[in-house]
Amino acid sequence: MQNPSTPLVKTRQGTLSGIAEQGIHIWRGIPFAAPPVGELRWRAPRPPGALAGRPPGRRLLRRQLADIEYCRELGGGDPGRFSEDCLYLNVWAPAARTQPLPVMVWLHGGGFTIGAGSLPPYDGQALAGRDVVVVTVNYRLGHLGFFAHPALEGEEGERIYNFALLDQIAALQWVQENIHAFGGDAANVTLFGESAGARSVLSLMVSPKAKGLFHKAIVQSGYTLPDLPRARALEKGGCWRRIFRCRTPAPSSCGRSPPTPSGR
Repeated sequence: MQNPSTPLVKTRQGTLSGIAEQGIHIWRGIPFAAPPVGELRWRAPRPPGALAGRPPGRRLLRRQLADIEYCRELGGGDPGRFSEDCLYLNVWAPAARTQPLPVMVWLHGGGFTIGAGSLPPYDGQALAGRDVVVVTVNYRLGHLGFFAHPALEGEEGERIYNFALLDQIAALQWVQENIHAFGGDAANVTLFGESAGARSVLSLMVSPKAKGLFHKAIVQSGYTLPDLPRARALEKGGCWRRIFRCRTPAPSSCGRSPPTPSGR
């Protein structure tokens, strides 16, 4: 018999254990894609592997905070632990549910350079208390989430620069495949976000790759400023050699395995 204080769900990757708090079941730190590190850096997200060992679901998802200097400019302080291994999501669902519930997927803001779906303001417990299944998502940020370089253009069979948007699409695909196990209705998904998250919602509304993955949208403090032109993006991408201190021209030979900083 399942312990009511340890809710279990079966997903395509395996069984997840969560926690119960004030009538809400919570699963944290669920991988929705393979870690985008090493050879998977600057590639479209890959499916997550099977869950091995102790099921995740109780730990806080890992933050993706790519711009420490920006964090300091905003007021200083330690940004806390962060990692490239960041493609995780959280789920909140009412403990008492008798039918599939509407799903709301949150995309955080932060100028595409800072933030995480696990930040305290994005806690989904209150919203889940209104009979909604809530999902908060991480996606790659900064030059890890948006990067253009001629050497990358043929690797995936198409030009791919907006890795962060592909992460968001991968999260929505995970929702379609698994949210029924959490009591959610995959045919009633609302995508909502603020600032950069709102800009992401606007982008996904017109993306063929996101067609059918969500059905409603809420745009909070969005903006419609032009995206960076491809030529300018490629120019900025050319600076990666200086950043990573590489001698080779292709990111695949150096940028995915940057040299260890001196003194370590």
